[in-house]
Amino acid sequence: MLQKNSIDLIGYAGSDSVVSVLKDGTSVVNFTIATNYKYKTASGEIKENTSWHKIEVWNEKHLEIASEISKGDGVIIEGRIKYKQVPETPYIQASIVPWTIRRFIDTPNRLLIDPPTETELEIPF
Repeated sequence: MLQKNSIDLIGYAGSDSVVSVLKDGTSVVNFTIATNYKYKTASGEIKENTSWHKIEVWNEKHLEIASEISKGDGVIIEGRIKYKQVPETPYIQASIVPWTIRRFIDTPNRLLIDPPTETELEIPF
């Protein structure tokens, strides 16, 4: 049976990245991404909905680029969804753990994307 946990997000950073160092010396970078979609209601009105995604970067090869992300930066994320139970509540929190991260600049005439590094081109399994 084929199973896969993967997600591709293209959006804009909703916050500056925050670098934290854990007690064991491991670094993690956290930030949020906003993605939007538009839809038409039954009455023909166009609405826009924004979804917010929490990003956790643990992979050393992505820490440098992730730590440089600022609010408003265009970001392309390929990764997996990680779920965890929020202690003492019925809620489950979802976050995205990236395999690859690239920034982009959305200009009027073209989309400029940071090229992937050699290690990002490797299969992430």
